Amino acid sequence: MIGWNISITRQDSFFLRRLFPTTAKTKLGIFIAAWYADCGGIKWIEKLIAEKKVICLEKGFYPGLYTGKAKNVLPSIQELPPCVMDKYEWIENKETGKQTLYTTPNFGKSEREISSCNNEEWLRIEIWDLS
Repeated sequence: MIGWNISITRQDSFFLRRLFPTTAKTKLGIFIAAWYADCGGIKWIEKLIAEKKVICLEKGFYPGLYTGKAKNVLPSIQELPPCVMDKYEWIENKETGKQTLYTTPNFGKSEREISSCNNEEWLRIEIWDLS
């Protein structure tokens, strides 16, 4: 186990996203967030499942599928999601030729999509095992 690839998307149908949880067959909508997490990177979703705030649709398959209302899912990713793996990049200084290693969180999110989510909207969470 080296980690997880996690993505959160909206449902494709505007009508369905407010009324019904996603299913394994729900068409993917617009991406809200995506990131790579280390081995502990799914503890936040397991906690939400235990609190009955997220529903597990498929576990043990590729990918693991979950659904939850925006009001329960989005607070976990407002800043950085738990256990985000860093992205490493060597940048060369053009004047000196010296290379420096920079790290940045390997995390992307759409603030526009997050802000347009209704609290009662059902989101789809997809988790891939990276091993």
